[in-house]
Amino acid sequence: MVTDSLWTYNSPDWDDRAVTVKRGEVFTVVKDKFAVGNGHMYQIKSGLYITANPSYVRVYTK
Repeated sequence: MVTDSLWTYNSPDWDDRAVTVKRGEVFTVVKDKFAVGNGHMYQIKSGLYITANPSYVRVYTK
């Protein structure tokens, strides 16, 4: 993450907030970027969803 904190979501719905995560946390993406409303999300290994907006998150590949 490149922002101080960020919401995660229980489902691919911007109104279904779960918990916040902090800068520096790293997540494993299990579902690549997909459209949700006017934005995009990733599904992460925990089953939660997170924004795919590059202003807030960075993707690293091996």
